[in-house]
Amino acid sequence: MTEFVRPPNPQETQNHLLTLQEEVNNWTGGLDAGKSVSLGAADIQLYRSAKIKFSNPLANLEPLTPTLFEQVGIQLSPLHGEQMRHRFDFYHMTLSVQMRPEPGTYFRALGCQLNFGMDAAGEPIVVSIFPDEQWQEVYKFGGSLQLNLDGNLGFEVGIEGLDTAVAQSTLPAHLQSKLINKNEMNSFIQIPAFAYSRGRFNIAAYGPDGSECYWYLDNDEISQTLTAQFTIVFKVPKGSKAISLKGVAWAEPDMNKLTANFRHVITRFQNSLRDLFSGANKGAREFAVTVGETWDEIGLPTAVSPPSEPTPQPAADEIETAPLSFLPRASQMGKLLTQWFSEADLRTLCLDIGYDYENLPGRSKPEYAQELALLTLRENTFDKLRDYCQQKRPHVDWNV
Repeated sequence: MTEFVRPPNPQETQNHLLTLQEEVNNWTGGLDAGKSVSLGAADIQLYRSAKIKFSNPLANLEPLTPTLFEQVGIQLSPLHGEQMRHRFDFYHMTLSVQMRPEPGTYFRALGCQLNFGMDAAGEPIVVSIFPDEQWQEVYKFGGSLQLNLDGNLGFEVGIEGLDTAVAQSTLPAHLQSKLINKNEMNSFIQIPAFAYSRGRFNIAAYGPDGSECYWYLDNDEISQTLTAQFTIVFKVPKGSKAISLKGVAWAEPDMNKLTANFRHVITRFQNSLRDLFSGANKGAREFAVTVGETWDEIGLPTAVSPPSEPTPQPAADEIETAPLSFLPRASQMGKLLTQWFSEADLRTLCLDIGYDYENLPGRSKPEYAQELALLTLRENTFDKLRDYCQQKRPHVDWNV
C-alpha cells in the first residue's frame, strides 16, 4: 500500500528545482563561463515548465436532499435521513487536478490535499470520498466510471460495457455488490463520470469524519493521466451560506529519468542538495511540480427539486440552464468558439481560465462551447473568457 506523504510547499519545490538546475549547469555546462545550458539543466527546465492546476470548485458543487433520493428510488439510512431533514445540509463536489506535462518528462505520483473551513462557528465534515484504497482494483479494467450514491452516502460504481460476472470475480466481497454495469443504471444521483487510463494505481486516501481530504496516486505512468478527478460528499450546519477551501496538488517526477543526464555529477553537489538523492525516488517530493490554491467564500447552492422523470439532454439551441437574458450572448459566443477553436484548443482554454472541459454538459463541440459561455455568464467570468479569446484570436471580433 502507498504510504502517506506530507504535501510539499509550492514555493519550496520551485526553489529546489531552480537550485538543482543551477547546480547541474554549474558542473556540466560548457566552457563559456556558464552561458551555455547543459543537457541536464535543459531536462530540469522541462520539469519546471510543466503545469498543474485545479478546476473551479463551483463547476461541480451540488446539494443533496431527501427529496432527491426519494425521486430516484434510493432509501436513505435513518441517520442520514434525520441529519438531512433537521441538522445538516449535504453537498457533493467533484474537483479536478489537471496536469500539463512537457514532452520528455515523466512523473510517478500525483497527490492532492483539500482543507475545508467556514467563517462562522462549525466547519464542514467530510462524509465520503472517491476514489479511495478499496477502488484501486477497479482501475485495472480501464474506461470510465459512473458514480452512484447509495443510502449510506457511499459510492456505487458503474463501468461501461462491464462483464459484471468477470469483474466481480476479481474483486473483494465487500465491493462486488457495489460494482454495476453502467448500462443497467436506471436511476442515479448525477455525479460527473470519471475517466481513467488502463493500469493499476496504488491509492492512499483519507477524509471521512474530518474537514480534510487527502489522495496519493502512485503509478509509473501517472504522466499519461492528464486529469485526475476527486469527489467529496460533505455536510455543513443547516443554513450555512458559504465555505472556504484550501488545496495543494503536486506531481512527483521519476527521479531516475530526471537525473539520467547528470547523475554522474551528483556527488559534487552541495550537501543539502546531495542528500536528496541518497535513495530511489527519495527526493521526488522535494522536486515536485506543485500548485496551491485558496478559495474564500464559496457560495453553497440552494437545493432545487429535480424532475420526477429523467429528461433528455437538450440540443445546443434549446439549452435552458441559465436565465433567458444569457442565451443570446451565450449562443453568439458559442458559435464563435466553435468556429475559431478546435476541440483541443477548447480543452486548453478551459484549463487556462479555471474550468473542466470534461464536466461541461453536452454531446458535441458546439454544445460544449455554448455551455462554457453560459457557465461563465452565470459565474460572472464571461469577461475573462472574452479577454482570453481576444488574446489568442486577435483578428476575431469577440464583442458579443
